[in-house]
Amino acid sequence: MEPTLHPADYILVFRPPKKILLGRGLIRREAIIVFAASIHSGETKQLFVKRVAAREGDTIRIESGRVLINNVAQGDVSAIYPNVGARRLDSWPSGRLTSGGVHIGPGNLFVLGDNRLSSTDSRSFGTITATQVEGIAVLCFHRDRAFSPSLSRLD
Repeated sequence: MEPTLHPADYILVFRPPKKILLGRGLIRREAIIVFAASIHSGETKQLFVKRVAAREGDTIRIESGRVLINNVAQGDVSAIYPNVGARRLDSWPSGRLTSGGVHIGPGNLFVLGDNRLSSTDSRSFGTITATQVEGIAVLCFHRDRAFSPSLSRLD
């Protein structure tokens, strides 16, 4: 499977006012979002582009490489698993992702990168708050190796 985004790609990000973004349920599961976070406490925040795996009220668990939301296995059609074992998919401090799972608290999101084996995501820095979201990716401008651009919707 091909990654959704490549390093040379451009994305069009919908950036409504925070009140609209947070109040109208625009941040849904599987949405690709842009948000600011720091990997380690005290570090400068950087922008990330990740997929929303779980929202407020959900419980996420990873079992044998499968993502389960509220005990329902997800299709994971966007996830890729390259043959590079950079780290385990189910890594999380104290093993909570593999035991009872992680319950997502009010106003929080759990994000995962599509390249699950080497992504820096909520397994690294924990859940993010919905207020950290800068926008939602709605369109991708792909540049392939032959330099012929193409567009695809990200929904």
